[in-house]
Amino acid sequence: MEPERLSVIAGRLVTLESRLQQMNGDLLPETEGLRAEISELIEIVRAEERSRLQDARRLQEILDVLFCVAGLDFSKRASVGEDGLVLDELAVTTNVLSEELQKAQAALAERNRALEAATDAKSQFLANMSHEIRTPLGALLGFADLLHEPRLSEGDRLNYSLIIRRNGEHLLSLLNDLLDLSKIEAGKLTIECIAFGLAPLLGDLAALMRVRAQEAGLGFDIELQGPVPDRIYTDPTRLRQILLNLIGNAIKFTESGAVRLILSCEDGHVQFAVTDSGIGMSPEQVRRLFRPFEQADPSMTRRFGGTGLGLAISRDLAEALGGKLSVNSIQGHGSTFCFSLPADVPADVSWIHHLPETLTPSLVLATPAQLSGTVLLAEDGVDNQLYVTTLLRRRGLEVAVAENGQIAIEMALAAQQAGKAFDVILMDMQMPLVDGYSATAFLREQGYAGPIVALTAHAMAGESERCLAVGCDAYLSKSVPRQELIEQVARYVQAVPLSQPSSGRLSAESFESALRSRFEDEPEMHELISRFVSSLPNRIEQLKQAAAMPDRQPLLRLVHQLKGAAGSYGFDPVSELAARLEQALSAATSDSAERLLDELARLCRRAVAIAVRPDTQNSGTQQTLRHPGRNGI
Repeated sequence: MEPERLSVIAGRLVTLESRLQQMNGDLLPETEGLRAEISELIEIVRAEERSRLQDARRLQEILDVLFCVAGLDFSKRASVGEDGLVLDELAVTTNVLSEELQKAQAALAERNRALEAATDAKSQFLANMSHEIRTPLGALLGFADLLHEPRLSEGDRLNYSLIIRRNGEHLLSLLNDLLDLSKIEAGKLTIECIAFGLAPLLGDLAALMRVRAQEAGLGFDIELQGPVPDRIYTDPTRLRQILLNLIGNAIKFTESGAVRLILSCEDGHVQFAVTDSGIGMSPEQVRRLFRPFEQADPSMTRRFGGTGLGLAISRDLAEALGGKLSVNSIQGHGSTFCFSLPADVPADVSWIHHLPETLTPSLVLATPAQLSGTVLLAEDGVDNQLYVTTLLRRRGLEVAVAENGQIAIEMALAAQQAGKAFDVILMDMQMPLVDGYSATAFLREQGYAGPIVALTAHAMAGESERCLAVGCDAYLSKSVPRQELIEQVARYVQAVPLSQPSSGRLSAESFESALRSRFEDEPEMHELISRFVSSLPNRIEQLKQAAAMPDRQPLLRLVHQLKGAAGSYGFDPVSELAARLEQALSAATSDSAERLLDELARLCRRAVAIAVRPDTQNSGTQQTLRHPGRNGI
């Protein structure tokens, strides 16, 4: 063989080695022996002269294989004899080189496919998220514009405002999913472990999800398969989040039939199985199911919506609780998601053998007490100022407002020096001039000992610890639910129980509280409550028309429907009055029925009026603290 051709072979192999270095990156450890083999092969070819090679045909075969390998063609192998000649060594080395390069190329191709799939999934997720955000945002802006129309009826105004709230809650839920995912990926997810009752949790799930299932034309039941502990140690908030997601998905992907939640306790684990009669999934769809940013099939997004985060988050939450989330599914025949949780139970645990016919939610209808005290709100956002001051003043509190941390410091210290310290400071942590972190730290340095509650839209991992570290006593993440804000403030001020007048009638404040849904602080219920309240004017009209008919059965049927719907949506006074009317109609006491029907119509109209009116009662009747003075930092 001519030396020139050997040089070409050697040069191409060196080039191949260089290409491997550049292409493989982290794959090089898998093929670290290649460089030595390539060098050995080149030296063998260079060292041997044609006169010392016994078989030119075998050499040509080996060289042909080498040329194929250099071109990343691994379809050929060199033949190896048994005489131990240089040609045999050369053939073995050539074949090993070919095999190793083939493995490296296959691994590289697999990595590239995985990267492309991940990129495609994230691109699809961004497209889905854009749609999921832009759609409710468009509704928010559109219906906000419609509210400015001068000739809107009260019914339309109510409906538009409820649509705005519903879409706002949807946007908030999307952001919460993203925050949960970021905490999980950063390993900063906080899990608590407390003993809590399963029965109240099941009551909440029944109240929330049965109504949603009915809206979709489905049944929803909770069943026991054997006894389960009445209390377990775990994080109730995260457990509830997992079950709501699983049941909500089952309802969304089921067009007919029913959804069931089945509880059992086996092998030291409490199992929650969510079974549906929905569309089911193929084995390939099941394999993709728990990957972030993906749904079982891209067509699911177009048909049912969603971002593909819920199940991935639920799986990670399940593992954080020490449990496991699995799925069995048959395409076209439904799915069963099983969440297994270690049954860590208190020493005095009791066992639930049968569920009551009516599960009672842990949420109870209670008239909130009036509060007495003074609050300093440090907040630069005008809209947030109006929202918080309105809520607090409705409860009887005096509220002073500071639009930045500098003014908050001055007002807090001046009030303390005057012997009229605020009962609590609500401190927004992101403000101009002096932010909430600096303001809180400075107040503590000055010996200010009053309670300070942080308000922040930064809901990322570590934010609560940062707020507590600078001296805050508690932490609330914006947007703060009304009830959560009231409960937090109530810890630091005095409660003034509402007294009922001697006539036995509720005071105006108590009456309005009673006419609000007991689920109004549950985000999952807002859309359903909105629809029900929007339907009340039409229901009243139907009741009037049925009352004018000689046949009482249509009226009795409508009253029965209203009784059930009002109870399901948390409007207990409406449900109770409808039940009394139903009894009167069944007993054929026409005078009593007519009076109760009028009273029911008034009660429904009042519930609609309370829902549509801005939450500003008493906002102008409470005294606002004046600026007591300023002392700079």
